[in-house]
Amino acid sequence: MTFWVDDDEQRGGGGGGYSGSGGNCGGDSSEGNYYSGGGGGSSTSPASTPEVDDKEIKGTKAGCVYDKLMNSSNDFNSIIQKFMGEKPINHLTFKIDYSLPNKTNARTKNLDDFNIAILVNGNTLGQRTVIGLARTLIHEAIHAEMKRKLISVGYKLDKISFPGIYDYMKRYRQSKNQEWDHEQMAAHYIKTIADALEDFDGGTHSRDFYESLSWEGLQGTTSWDNLSETKRKNIINTIKNNRKNGNKNCS
Repeated sequence: MTFWVDDDEQRGGGGGGYSGSGGNCGGDSSEGNYYSGGGGGSSTSPASTPEVDDKEIKGTKAGCVYDKLMNSSNDFNSIIQKFMGEKPINHLTFKIDYSLPNKTNARTKNLDDFNIAILVNGNTLGQRTVIGLARTLIHEAIHAEMKRKLISVGYKLDKISFPGIYDYMKRYRQSKNQEWDHEQMAAHYIKTIADALEDFDGGTHSRDFYESLSWEGLQGTTSWDNLSETKRKNIINTIKNNRKNGNKNCS
């Protein structure tokens, strides 16, 4: 079986078949602010833009956190490096977006055939903790890497090219939320996110703290539902406590 994926799909689109609409495969990937209580363009040549363009976030809290992640986390750095090189498949752009609702921490989307953008919510930057913002950038970078893989095979996916994505798309693309990408992230990337956060933070907290933060944005997945009620409550309390009391100044 082969999945044909359109590059302008939106999360929550229609279902049916494997060619056309439905699922979050090549369009927008949004990361919600789960506990807050609130919350494709024209083709251009890859050579026309920088491989990784972070100039718009320079001088912001997001830029500060991004630079610290690049200097501290091999996991985050290795994802970003996939968009560099002599002939990158895609370029990656970081932007501050003031049109996102407060419920949405960030969004990853295709700007055109060759450029993927991570849009960070500018309305809520001042309220974000430094480590919470780091988690958002790691989460969205993983989304960007998933998109890069899909584009590398021309949105024609089979179980040989990327068997992990193929498996999760096959199982979850027709599900209610169609969030195969979050299902895969929750099942296989909690350790990666936690490792990056621990490196970023210098290991000043417990391992359980970093793993708990890594679950934000992945609630409602099968892996989340399979956790015990006690574990889920502890994770929610850790996230809430960090949001309220965590450091909000990046320097």
